[in-house]
Amino acid sequence: MTIRHNKRPSSQALDDAVAQSIRDFSDPIEIEEELLVRTEQPTTQMSILPDVSKSSKLANEKIQRKHKTNVSLALAGSILNNVSTLQLKTLLAGQIGRYCAIFRIVEIVIFDDHDAGSGYVDSTKEACALMRKLLEYQVMPQYMRKSLFGIDQDLAFASLLHPLATPHHMKMDDFSKYRDGLTLDRKSAGGFTMANCGLGSDVVLDRKLKPGICVTVKFEKDDWENGEIVSPKEPFKNGYYWGYSIRTANCMDDIFCHPNGDKYELVLGTSDKGELLSDINLPDVKTMLIVVGGVQGLEFAFENDEKNASSDCATNFDFYVNCCANQGSRTIRTEEALPIILTSVNEKINFL
Repeated sequence: MTIRHNKRPSSQALDDAVAQSIRDFSDPIEIEEELLVRTEQPTTQMSILPDVSKSSKLANEKIQRKHKTNVSLALAGSILNNVSTLQLKTLLAGQIGRYCAIFRIVEIVIFDDHDAGSGYVDSTKEACALMRKLLEYQVMPQYMRKSLFGIDQDLAFASLLHPLATPHHMKMDDFSKYRDGLTLDRKSAGGFTMANCGLGSDVVLDRKLKPGICVTVKFEKDDWENGEIVSPKEPFKNGYYWGYSIRTANCMDDIFCHPNGDKYELVLGTSDKGELLSDINLPDVKTMLIVVGGVQGLEFAFENDEKNASSDCATNFDFYVNCCANQGSRTIRTEEALPIILTSVNEKINFL
């Protein structure tokens, strides 16, 4: 079937003719090239992008980064109240843990934003405690979990937690310079403490310790029967991602208190009310804290802080940023926001 036109057809006629040709598997439609260019104006007004500002031009300038940034993450434990059953809470916590492992988060800070749901302001300490327990279970090597956690009703659905598959989660036949272990109530012939490092046989440590202590063990060459206890930070210094640590903040001020007393060099707050991350440049730092709010955002958390209520949330951060401009949904859940935020920040500072 060949269709020839003596006059310019309407766009609807073109669409109908093409569709009919496809359905009939007939000869191709012969239409002059200029007729394929539609002249009608769109029926809806398209949004016009704003002019590039000076700040965005500065944001495109390349910063020479000398440090690999260690990124910590703070989030509201109340997000577990957004789902109803323990199964769903376990899945949600497992999703958070997976994102943190993928993006090499070194520390997770769980804070209480007092959001008990439906705008009701109340303490959500139980949700924070459950979030911490689930994340601690998930980050712990498999061969140590039973001894440390035992039988716990909160962990009834722990099998739903996705494996982190991080370097410190090793099988029996995986060999590495470092392994995490748990000290046992057993001594070697020389009187030294022995530990379960997931190798099938217990490892003799280089010192005497009480049982039930988590330790990081270093092995020399091919000697898997004897190990040296080292700092948990040593694998990180040698390029291994050794999982995340977890702490709980009792108030909003505690979020910014580093466990060793140091301050985070850069603190980012995230909100749809912040300035676009694409319009700013982040400085070269060694430590960074990213704070993500709960269902009602960081503004709600600071307004209802028990110790230091603050109506101006943005003043608590070095940068208050929006990582998802022009979002189509009215709200973005915390578990949905995490990969967006961490990807956007990584593009800025390349911390992976």
